[in-house]
Amino acid sequence: MENKPIIFLDIDGVMITQWSEKQPRKKYFKDFAKPFSPESVEVLNYIIETANIEIVLSSDWRHVFNEQMLEEFFNFNGIKIAPIPMPYDYVHEFRDLNKYPNRKELKRSKEISTYVKEYKLEHFVIIDDMKLECFPEHFVQTQSDVGLLLKHKEQIINILKRKYLTV
Repeated sequence: MENKPIIFLDIDGVMITQWSEKQPRKKYFKDFAKPFSPESVEVLNYIIETANIEIVLSSDWRHVFNEQMLEEFFNFNGIKIAPIPMPYDYVHEFRDLNKYPNRKELKRSKEISTYVKEYKLEHFVIIDDMKLECFPEHFVQTQSDVGLLLKHKEQIINILKRKYLTV
């Protein structure tokens, strides 16, 4: 049986944008987390409806909220499904900032690579505002100030249709 397509989703710079920064505190989730950009929500919900995907949260937000809180956070923002937190964490491997000045990118790339290999994924897309080196043909980079935009919809759908061939 084939797995559902996966979106590896970052939050800051993808869902939380400059628009989010300008919102009054009363619109925050639990008086703490800024709301998602409406355009980003629209695009993500379109992908959910169109491609029947699962979301794996690659963002460091997975360390801020437990699974129940993540579900509430996504529901609060109008996202139609709850994310699955990335089960891998290589934070200890890339601690040395002198040796790994781009440690956040390396850590996230390794976590995603491990997930793709372990779960033998064929259909997936990575959405992040950081430039990740893993799977460039499955990567959509957003601009951190505007995040996920309507212009990304077809690119994401087309990537999800592609098969990643493991060697």
